[in-house]
Amino acid sequence: MLTHTFCNIKGLSCRAEKRLWDLGVIFWDDYLKNRSKIFSEKKDKIIREEITASKIALKAPSIDFFFSRLPIEQKVRLYPYFKDNTVFVDIETTGLSINKDSITTIAAYDGKVVKNYINGQNLWDFIADITKSSIIVTYNGTKFDIPFIKKYFGVSLNLFHIDLCPVLHKLGYYGGLKKSERMLGIKRQVEDVTGKDAVELWNLYKNQNDKNALNQLILYNTQDVLSLEHIIIKACNKVMEDCPVFDIIPLKKQSLSPNKSN
Repeated sequence: MLTHTFCNIKGLSCRAEKRLWDLGVIFWDDYLKNRSKIFSEKKDKIIREEITASKIALKAPSIDFFFSRLPIEQKVRLYPYFKDNTVFVDIETTGLSINKDSITTIAAYDGKVVKNYINGQNLWDFIADITKSSIIVTYNGTKFDIPFIKKYFGVSLNLFHIDLCPVLHKLGYYGGLKKSERMLGIKRQVEDVTGKDAVELWNLYKNQNDKNALNQLILYNTQDVLSLEHIIIKACNKVMEDCPVFDIIPLKKQSLSPNKSN
């Protein structure tokens, strides 16, 4: 997808990118080989320089080069190229207060394996494990998950962050994670658990040593990160649907039953 991308270039919007696609300029090299006048001489020079820099950055590869240039909803285009360096993360907590409440469980999914972190068991392993990735993907993590993690663990997460909540808003999908899933046709295995239920499940586990309650909480937490993968795939396909070669580049949905590692 990145080799079809022009909206990371200074002065080129997504509308201008579509214009290039409609003119048959599908790949970066199509533009470099093109000698007809599409833009002004000054702008054309900048575009050619930016495309050359983009090719170098992709070969490097440099996530920062593209991340800093792409619009919010277009950052999902990074996923197909950097999926091996991407982790989907969701946290559960005892409440909504970053200053007063605690993290109970964390689910992290690298596209192959889900790892669950549990308060009182292996929660602090999350910090060491997360540094192995370059991109962290959340839903509303800018306002909740990331600040909570930073406060609770007292660390700075130096990862590139893709928050799928504003991405979906830009694409016309509004609401929380579950509403977004329904709008996108994503069906989860655990439908009847809410955020409030997640707190109660944790309390049952802590106060009554209810292992079944903990298992339900972990399953709920896990379903959230599995949904994030489906959402980013659908978002990738959405932003690229006008590309003339879209029929050969769409991402496929993955299984909702990955391997687990606790």
